[in-house]
Amino acid sequence: MRLRTKVVTMVLIAVVIMLGSFSVYELSWVHVPFEVESEDGSKVFIFDPHPISPYYIRRTPSPMRMGVYYNTEPLQLIYTLDLDVASAPFGEMDLAFSECFRYMVFIPLGTWWADSAALEFYKDGVLFHTYTVSDLVRHPDALRGGWFGITWEHWDQRTFNPETNQLNITTIDGIFPFTSLPIGGRTFVFDITTGEIVARSPNMATPILGVVMLIIIVSSVRIYKKRKAHEQIRAEEKMAR
Repeated sequence: MRLRTKVVTMVLIAVVIMLGSFSVYELSWVHVPFEVESEDGSKVFIFDPHPISPYYIRRTPSPMRMGVYYNTEPLQLIYTLDLDVASAPFGEMDLAFSECFRYMVFIPLGTWWADSAALEFYKDGVLFHTYTVSDLVRHPDALRGGWFGITWEHWDQRTFNPETNQLNITTIDGIFPFTSLPIGGRTFVFDITTGEIVARSPNMATPILGVVMLIIIVSSVRIYKKRKAHEQIRAEEKMAR
């Protein structure tokens, strides 16, 4: 029994030491190849990572195929892309293309800091506009992190219209006190051909947070009054005895 306990302890120590030698920033995510075709089928975006073991590994330079091609046989390269996708999963949902496939927006999942890129706009494979988390979120320090960085937007509310080239993003402006519920921020509408914000909604975080704080204060006052009344009743009962 003691021997088994010692073995388990040694294994746990070895695991802790091994994990401690790795850093989040040293790990690379192993990706799955995917393609995105244009509406007319004439062009295709291809992401083909270098084939490696399907587990986390230390980041090492490895060739990967990432670019837009004429969808012919054989494929003809139009332009390449150099996106930083090493530290988080990467897939079709992280990209949005214009109908002509000349313009693209990249929404990286691995966003760690307030000054990290939240949106990157490209034309013919060249970056021309970037928004950081702090550009879009009023209180980025109030956001919570996860495996792949901080969650700064409502992913399920993201929409893109390739006909108008407009991307809708709804931000998260913090977390409700004493809960894990996100506070809705603003909805931004971007033109991916210019990178400009063409519309935005008012920030709802401040009034919502105000209502929440008011509810907390009112509830606290009621609890205090009930406690004082209960103490007074007990004091009167003691005096009556």
